[in-house]
Amino acid sequence: MSLLRLPAVALAAALALSAALPAGAGTVVEFYHRGLDHYFVTGLPAEVEALDSGRLTGWARTGLSFETFAAGDARLAASAPVCRFLGNPARGLTSHFYSAFTEECTVVKTRWPEEWRLETDELFRVHLVNPVTGLCPAGTKAVHRLWNGRADTNHRYTTERSVFDAMRLKGYVAEGTGNPQLPVAFCAADVAPAPPPAGTPACTVAAGSVVAAVGTPVTLTATCTNAPTTFAWSNCTPSGATCVATATSPGRLAYTLVASNALGAGAQVRIELDWQLPASAAPSCSVVASSATLQLGSALTLTANCSHAPSQFQWMGCSSQLIELCNVLSECPSTSGTCRPIGTQAGPVVYALIARNSAGASPKANVDVEWLSGVGSGPPPPPPSPTPACVISPSSSSPAINTTLTLTASCTNNPTGYAWTGCSSTTSTCTTTESAAVTRNYGVAARNSAGTGFPAQVSVTWQSPPTAPPVCTISASTSSPFVGAGVTLTANCTQSPTGWQWTNCSSSTSTCTATSSSAGPATYSVVASNQFGPGSAASTTLTWASAPPPGADLCDSYGDVMRIDLPWSGGIVDTRDGGGLRPGTVIAARLRVPANATSLQRQGQVRFYEYIDGPAARQLTVSTSACDFRGFVVGSASRTDPTSVSAPIAWSNSQTPGINFDISSAASPIRLVPGQTYYFNLRNVDWASGVNSCTVGSCNGRFQMTPPN
Repeated sequence: MSLLRLPAVALAAALALSAALPAGAGTVVEFYHRGLDHYFVTGLPAEVEALDSGRLTGWARTGLSFETFAAGDARLAASAPVCRFLGNPARGLTSHFYSAFTEECTVVKTRWPEEWRLETDELFRVHLVNPVTGLCPAGTKAVHRLWNGRADTNHRYTTERSVFDAMRLKGYVAEGTGNPQLPVAFCAADVAPAPPPAGTPACTVAAGSVVAAVGTPVTLTATCTNAPTTFAWSNCTPSGATCVATATSPGRLAYTLVASNALGAGAQVRIELDWQLPASAAPSCSVVASSATLQLGSALTLTANCSHAPSQFQWMGCSSQLIELCNVLSECPSTSGTCRPIGTQAGPVVYALIARNSAGASPKANVDVEWLSGVGSGPPPPPPSPTPACVISPSSSSPAINTTLTLTASCTNNPTGYAWTGCSSTTSTCTTTESAAVTRNYGVAARNSAGTGFPAQVSVTWQSPPTAPPVCTISASTSSPFVGAGVTLTANCTQSPTGWQWTNCSSSTSTCTATSSSAGPATYSVVASNQFGPGSAASTTLTWASAPPPGADLCDSYGDVMRIDLPWSGGIVDTRDGGGLRPGTVIAARLRVPANATSLQRQGQVRFYEYIDGPAARQLTVSTSACDFRGFVVGSASRTDPTSVSAPIAWSNSQTPGINFDISSAASPIRLVPGQTYYFNLRNVDWASGVNSCTVGSCNGRFQMTPPN
């Protein structure tokens, strides 16, 4: 841990402590003073009110915050107090400093008693990062501390990786414990913040340019409800509802907005710009198809050949009769010059591309493809993200302490580097050990030329050395499976097993996926073994049920379900308004199709956009059943059923999944019937690995409903 730099320099701030924050209470809010270029965090209601009201001028919310555990939460018992100091103005110091490390608090108190005045030994309580692994305890998330490195010393505290990266680009120095590339100051509660008060502004932000060129300003414009009176922007130059963003080097930067009115501050809105070096001319492209004629179910690859290095690719499927009538292909990434579209119906399709760089957009380039009817293996899976997607396989899920655990990352898209957490390695394998019986979380993020992929994680329970054969129990991902679906069985064992033998289910690891083609009870068992030999068999019996009728509610299979309604007339639904999209949340978004609904020229669309918290790969289905993800196959095309009897009508797998639909069009593979109710079901699952893709406390976003017309 690097201690606070404390030369005789000035910190700018505006507040002195008014009262101690009750232990374990509330939200810690971040503010920014543009004139001073300083940041300040507080959870004290009196200070928040003074800053929000403008009584202390120049300060505005950044929209960022972190949480502390509620009073009475059992997790407070293992927490640590955060001290806060205020610089002495007589010594040229007028800023605040926070630390959760007793050592650091003591150093400041004893070495600089006149320069830094202790306000409190316990402003709020957090958890300490593990000094060996650099990981935060379960139920918490990392708070990073960054020093501005200037004479007017100031620190910023953030849980956002994008903010951390942006501040490092501005020259800030990271301080803390653990990975020197991403050190941690302390660990805050990983819980969803309280929703904004009713009647506060809800905003969207649009960029004035599709492609951002280094050195050229881009204007961000907010469109808000409920008449905001103040706009708090971050990372750009604000002017009311607009803000001008600039960059001096290529890279992706995030910008946030919090709008407020007399009722309070609304939810934070976030937008990212991918800054590119200036181009000398707009692109010119041609598109080549891997086959001009192919059967439904076959794989098709479209390849773009473009001049002047475009950074954005808009892939479309267009009508062969009217080429201007196109739909964006959600299965094709907007950052790749390669597209693998899914054939959905027999007939000719014109595939088109518009590529963009900082100088402008290319003319539309297109290629004709004829899809033929025939028996195929189902449509090919959607293409993976161009960045790597990984799965971690531990050599044991319950290793003995003081033995060696090997973690192996299996990744797509040819990684060139690996960043592990909880384990030290730069390759696809990592070895570690533990001297105490404890549960550890290990993670890896792989990177290639397209960037860094979603982090993969695995939890391992270290156990004392075995003294006898293993004793196991079996848990099932659901106790009431449907015929044709899959159930994950997990062997939970003591005595550090090294092998597993399943009966009625095929696997040699601690987990096994069971299926059944008929209704009724079925028994599954496992025998685990270690150096003392095999243990006794553990078993469980599942009762398989026949597939439910169309429209049956399947949400009982999931423990965290959010139910929302999508407006047929069109509009946005924010997941924060429904309580927040947590890692394990399943959303059943109901859409009632009016009895007089029609499709004339344009298809309808439901799309999910992420705009806040961490990025995540997601699955979206449409079905007459809520929470319908039946027939999912990891890394491959999942089963569909136009009637919703045995599977969803359609799937979309993407960071921003979307499904287009028609109304009662016999020619459309995804058609909704007037007068019926449908559900657009969403969950945080990466189709390539089948694992939960939300690695932070919440991964909120917005549904955008666009009606057909």
